[in-house]
Amino acid sequence: MNLEPGTTEVRQSQSGSAPPAADLGLYAAHVQELVLYLRDEGHVLSSMDQHILEGWWRAGYPLEVVLHTVRERGLRLKARKKPPRGLPLRSLSRYVEKAGQAAILKCVGGHSSDSGGGVASESDRQERLAVMLSGLEADLCDAIALRGEGAPSHVLLTEFLGELEEIPSRGHGEAALFSTLLAMGRRYYDEVWRGTSDPMRRELRADVLASLGESAVNMSADALEETVVELCRRALRRRDPLLDPDRYWRGL
Repeated sequence: MNLEPGTTEVRQSQSGSAPPAADLGLYAAHVQELVLYLRDEGHVLSSMDQHILEGWWRAGYPLEVVLHTVRERGLRLKARKKPPRGLPLRSLSRYVEKAGQAAILKCVGGHSSDSGGGVASESDRQERLAVMLSGLEADLCDAIALRGEGAPSHVLLTEFLGELEEIPSRGHGEAALFSTLLAMGRRYYDEVWRGTSDPMRRELRADVLASLGESAVNMSADALEETVVELCRRALRRRDPLLDPDRYWRGL
C-alpha cells in the first residue's frame, strides 16, 4: 500500500481478493493524517504500518474508533520522555484491536465512521462540533477580510470556507473531522511556505536541521527531506496559528 499524504490511492493486497480500494484509501488517508500530526518527523507510514492499518480495515474496525484510539494513546506516548521513535502503529495496535473488537461486539458497524469513543450524547457532541466549526469559520472570515484579495492565501481560505460549510453534511465523527481539518491545515501551511521569502525559508530549514541534531544522520535523504518540510510547517504554524489544531480543538 503506497499512500501519499492527502491522497486516497492505495494498492490492493496481493493475497486474496482485496476490498474496494477507494474505501481503504479513505480509511488510510484519515489515519495517515492523524499519524503525521502525532509524529515528530515527516516520513509517515512504513510498510509495517501499512500492513497493520490494512489489517484493521479488513477486520472491520470502525474508522472513528481507530482514530480516537490512535489519537488518545499516541498523545500519551508523546507525553513520555522517550516515546517510540516515529510512533510506529505497532506500538498502538493492541489498543486499537481491543477497542475495535469491542465496537464490533456492540454492532457499531463494519467500516462506518459513526462510533462514539466518548460518553457525551450524540446531540451534545454535534452541538460542540457545530460551535467549534462556527468559530473556525469566523476566524477564516476575519483572516480573509484582514489580508485582502491580494494575499497569496486568499483564494485558499475562501475555498476552506466552502469546505467547512459542507462538513456537517458528511456526517463525520469527531475523530474523522479532526483528521479532515488536519489535512486542511497542512494545505494552508504549504501555501504559506510557498509565499515565504527565500531568506526566511533558508533560516527555517537551518533551524530545523539544527534541532534534529545527530538523528538526521540516520535518516535516508527522502525521510530527512520529508521531516524537514513537516517541521517547517510546524514552525510556520507557531507563527501563524490560524489552523493550529491545538487552538481550535481545545476543550473538545
